Amino acid sequence: MKKKTNKSVGTDVPGTIGDRIKAARLAKQLTQPQLAVLLELSNGAISQWETNDTSPKGSNLLKLCAHLGVSPTYIMEGAEPESATLRLVKADTPGADPLQAEASELLAGLSPEKLQLAASLLRHLADD
Repeated sequence: MKKKTNKSVGTDVPGTIGDRIKAARLAKQLTQPQLAVLLELSNGAISQWETNDTSPKGSNLLKLCAHLGVSPTYIMEGAEPESATLRLVKADTPGADPLQAEASELLAGLSPEKLQLAASLLRHLADD
């Protein structure tokens, strides 16, 4: 199996979720205990992720990715998300869904890094 290159980590994409977490952690020159402190988790949680006993979920996945500078798509699937065009909807747009307009307003205020995390999370939610 040919490995893909991940520019943010700078290495070939490892095969498992645990391998990708470990590679991203090492690329940031962090130990498991240091990452655990940053994420406010136990050392054991990081170890379990890296040995594929469990995998990060929800807010832990987002915090992990934010600290390691990678996307949830990279951690969970081994691929960087393709860039997508963000279509913002204003609340005063005729026929606009109020919930979609609110989401658009919230997304518009995010930094590029947080926007990437939000987009990755939404992709995972859409796949369920």
